Amino acid sequence: MAEKSNRLIHIVGLVLALGLSFCFLFALRDADKSITMPLIKPQQEADENLLQAQKIDELIGTIIFPITLDQKENVLLIREQYDNADDVVKQKVTTLKQLEEAEKQISLLEDKEQAKKVIDMINGLTDDYEYLSLRAAREAYENLNEQQKSYVTNLFILENAEKEIQTIVTKDNLKIGDTVVFNGGNVYYSSYNTYVANRVGYSLCRVTNIAANNLHPYHLVSIDGGGVYGWVDIVDMSRE
Repeated sequence: MAEKSNRLIHIVGLVLALGLSFCFLFALRDADKSITMPLIKPQQEADENLLQAQKIDELIGTIIFPITLDQKENVLLIREQYDNADDVVKQKVTTLKQLEEAEKQISLLEDKEQAKKVIDMINGLTDDYEYLSLRAAREAYENLNEQQKSYVTNLFILENAEKEIQTIVTKDNLKIGDTVVFNGGNVYYSSYNTYVANRVGYSLCRVTNIAANNLHPYHLVSIDGGGVYGWVDIVDMSRE
């Protein structure tokens, strides 16, 4: 009996010892987690932030200098990637100045492109100074921003044309009722044929009809008794 009791006590002791060992191991595992996890997580986040920043740097590295406008879409996408990144990631991007320089050059090229359109419009003005063409060129110029306007190198041509058109007559810069000067010349029966009705000298006249696309585009009537009554040529007219 004594031997059996000792054996039972020994077994119970072993069970208790094993139980305590398992409890100790679980407690140690949990304690290890509570100690090590906060230390590992920041390091993982730091590594991830650096990787994201490096990817943005790689994208910026695809920009080719000197910049051309066909790279605009790529630069816009890279800017979007950078702007959507966390502040921590942005701080780790090392080539931001390169992206900013590309954006600056693209803006400059776009300004010059807009200015070039106006330059071409002004250079396309003809010697007869059509009013509608002048107005279109002026409106295009005024729609530019100040930086773009500074690139328009032939503005003086437009300004001179605008001054000139104040004194000359074109096929589209008069309206019915305007007063003009007939400097002397042929007066025609109709706006489209060459039959001369009369030849008259200087006279102050009023515009009474317009056929802008015909051979003799304006019908004039003297208001000073000068005898003009009919269709006349633009070259024989001037603004009052």
